[in-house]
Order: sequence, then structure tokens, then C-alpha cells
Amino acid sequence: MPLEKLTSAQLQQVPASRRTTNEYVPFLQTLHVGQGGRAIVANEGVSRQQVKNRLRTAAKAAGIAIAFVPSEKETVVFKVTSR
Repeated sequence: MPLEKLTSAQLQQVPASRRTTNEYVPFLQTLHVGQGGRAIVANEGVSRQQVKNRLRTAAKAAGIAIAFVPSEKETVVFKVTSR
């Protein structure tokens, strides 16, 4: 799996500007229509809107379409709608 779990201490060491949509693309490419994912906003180090923007950009680069599912403000939930 292209995603890696990080501790709070590790997240604090990585500047938000270094985490780019490039990290999302390989993960998104593994998903099929009907599958999705969730991002914890606090773990990303940016705002909820910035997480959504990164996911949109990564989805375009991965050649898929995503839709966001209503969720709590601490998370961003999405599903793949087409490839």
C-alpha cells in the first residue's frame, strides 16, 4: 500500500508544503469505481478545503473522477465515481 502510517511526532517533522498530491496519486490508482477513502484533516497539516483540492488534483492526474461524501469536519471522505 502506498500510504504509510505516521506518528504525531513524525507528522510534525514534515512541512505541509512537502506533502503534495503526488502522494495521493498512487493510492487513488488502486481504487475501483464504488471504492473510496478517508483522510484525517489533522494528519494532513492543512485545511479541509486544501485536502479536497489535493484529492481533486490527484484524481485528475490518476485519470479518475471522485465525489465527496458528507462527513464530519475532521475528515474528508470520497468515493470513485468513474475511471
